[in-house]
Amino acid sequence: MFTNRLSAYATICLVLLVALSTVVSCRKDDDDDIVTEPEKTGYAEDQLILEHVYNNVDRVVERAFALGAAALKGGENSLASCATVTNADGLMVIDFGSNQCLGYDGRYRKGKIMVQYTNDKQRNDKGYFQNITFQGYEVDGFGVMGTKRITNMGLDAAGNIFFDERRVDSVYKPSENGYITGESKRISTWYTGANTPQAADDAFRLSGTGSFHRPNGDGYNIEISEQLLVAINCNWITDGRINIYPEGATQRVLDYGDGGCENDATINVNGVVTPVKIP
Repeated sequence: MFTNRLSAYATICLVLLVALSTVVSCRKDDDDDIVTEPEKTGYAEDQLILEHVYNNVDRVVERAFALGAAALKGGENSLASCATVTNADGLMVIDFGSNQCLGYDGRYRKGKIMVQYTNDKQRNDKGYFQNITFQGYEVDGFGVMGTKRITNMGLDAAGNIFFDERRVDSVYKPSENGYITGESKRISTWYTGANTPQAADDAFRLSGTGSFHRPNGDGYNIEISEQLLVAINCNWITDGRINIYPEGATQRVLDYGDGGCENDATINVNGVVTPVKIP
């Protein structure tokens, strides 16, 4: 009798264990049938924010160099009436102040972007180096921290200038919604505009990989499967794709479209395509 009861108890435990394992496995594998719609696109939306915020920093830095150092690239008018740019001895500080400062592109910023750079070289010289850091910097409520290191590596096989980019990413989402953090390695190819005196025609192609964590702690890796196109005269990434690989979940694809200057993108999860807006 005791043996039968023990056997029955063991059978029940085994069934419960298998059921529990199945539930955990389903959630961990994330087949996207049991998660909510925000969870389905959340990984890609967070990556969209990271890419947008850091590429927007590049545009601000490019514009500040154009304003403060005509020998690099000139012809622009203003960052913002409430911003100041100081540039001396290989250190440029872009200061938007402690209050919300309305910029040239309709975005509100505050805090500082600091750029250390190779003072005896220009950007298109091999060996030119930038190290970008932040102090209380925000753009449209997104707090930006971390670092971005850029090194001119010379010419690639096609004769284009290319840069090695290393980022330690940290973006704080508005309304206390937590941090998106991670690290990425990129190659940035100066696609057009390297040989012209104005900045407006500059465009770059980005490739590379990264590893990140969302505010809830979920981790994911990314690979740029089709080079991203970053044109200085447009406020958004205009072309390219990013494959997103959540830990134990279905791959996502973030697609920036066909090169038009617009803030439209799509997220593909298991063949379901969701349109999204770049902030």
